[in-house]
Amino acid sequence: MQDNAVTKYFYQGFPNDSITLLFGESQLYQLELTYNLANPTVSSTDTEIALPPETAYQHVTLDTLTPAPKNMVLDKDGNWLAIYPLKSQENKVVKAKLYLTVYPHPFQKLPIVPSKALLSQIKYWEANSAIVSSLAEKLKTPLNFYNYLTENFSYAYDRVGVGAERLGAERALANPEDAICTEFTDTFIALARSAGVSAREVNGYAHTTNSSLKPLGLETDVLHSWPEYYDENQETWVAIDPTWGKTTGGIDYFNKMDFSHLAFVIHGQESSYPYPAGAYKKDLNEKTIAVTLADTKVEDHQSYSLEDDKDGSYIVNTGNVALIDYKVGLDSGKTITIKYLPPYGREQIQKDSILAKAPSLPIIPIVVSVLAVSLILFYVVSRRKK
Repeated sequence: MQDNAVTKYFYQGFPNDSITLLFGESQLYQLELTYNLANPTVSSTDTEIALPPETAYQHVTLDTLTPAPKNMVLDKDGNWLAIYPLKSQENKVVKAKLYLTVYPHPFQKLPIVPSKALLSQIKYWEANSAIVSSLAEKLKTPLNFYNYLTENFSYAYDRVGVGAERLGAERALANPEDAICTEFTDTFIALARSAGVSAREVNGYAHTTNSSLKPLGLETDVLHSWPEYYDENQETWVAIDPTWGKTTGGIDYFNKMDFSHLAFVIHGQESSYPYPAGAYKKDLNEKTIAVTLADTKVEDHQSYSLEDDKDGSYIVNTGNVALIDYKVGLDSGKTITIKYLPPYGREQIQKDSILAKAPSLPIIPIVVSVLAVSLILFYVVSRRKK
C-alpha cells in the first residue's frame, strides 16, 4: 500500500522465513579491470586473458580494451578470450572498461549448448565416486541437490583467506562442516553430472554489503563461485547459489537469482581454467578489479569490417557487443549468419565472397585460490590458444 508517497510492503508468513525483494528488471554495473601479463621465457608466445562473457543472465558492452588484442575467441564454454602476443621477457598491462547489465532470470538464449564433456568427471567434480554417485541416485534432481547442500553443508568462515584449499566434491561430502563457496559449487556440479544433468561453475564478482549473510569465498579480489545446470525443457543454463541459500537463512537462490552475480569466467570443460579477472596480479595486495553501480553506459553498436589475407577473407567484429545470429548479406545475393562473434573476434568466410554493407540492426541493451604470483604469470603466459 502507499501512504504519503511512501510504499509499504507487508509480509505474511512464518517468523523464521527469509524474504528478498528485487526492484526493477535489471542492474547496470561499470567494471574497470587490470590484467598484468609477463613472458619470462626466451621465446615469443601468445597468451590469453578472459573477459567477462555474455551469458543467459548478463549482457556485456565493451567500452575500451587497451591495448587491442590481435583476436578475441569464444571457447567451448562461452568465455571471451582475448589473445595477446608477448615478446621474450616482455611485460604488458591490459586495461578493460566494460558494462554488465545483470538480470535475475535468463533473458536470452545463446547459441552455445552443452556437450557430453559437461557430464564428465574431472578434477574437483568426482561424478563417478561412490559417495557422489550413490547420493545422486538417491536425490535425482537439481532441486534436491540444492536442498541437500543448504540443509547439510555448513559455511566455514574461518577457511576464507589466503591458502584455502579447494576440497572438491568427494572430500566436501566427507567434511560437510568445512565448506566455502567452492565446495557448495563443486558438489552440486558433481551430483548433477552423476545424475546425467549438464552442470558447470561460474566464477565472478558478487556485489554484497554483508559478508556474513552473503560471503565471498575466492581470494582473488573477493570473488565468488556458483553453479549452473542446463535445463533441457527451457533450453537454457540456469544459475543457482546454494552457498547464499545456506548463509542467508533460506532465501531462495534456486528459482531465481538476484542483481548481484556478475560472471567473469565459466568453467565446464575444465574446472580451473581460464582464470578470472583478479588473478592477473603483480603482487597479492594489488587491486585489479573496480566494480561500481552505474546509471548510464555507452550505447551498444553492431558493426564489422572485412579483412583479406593469403588464407581468405575474414569478418571482424568492430562493434562493442557480441554479434549473435547476425545475418550478413553478400553481393552474390546469399546471406551468411554469424552464429556468435565477440568484439575483436575474427571469423573466416568464403574466400571469394564480397560482403554487402551490413544493415544497421538495432540492439536492445540487456542488461581461486591465489597462486604464487610468479606461478600464475608463468602458467598464463605458457597457456597457448587452443
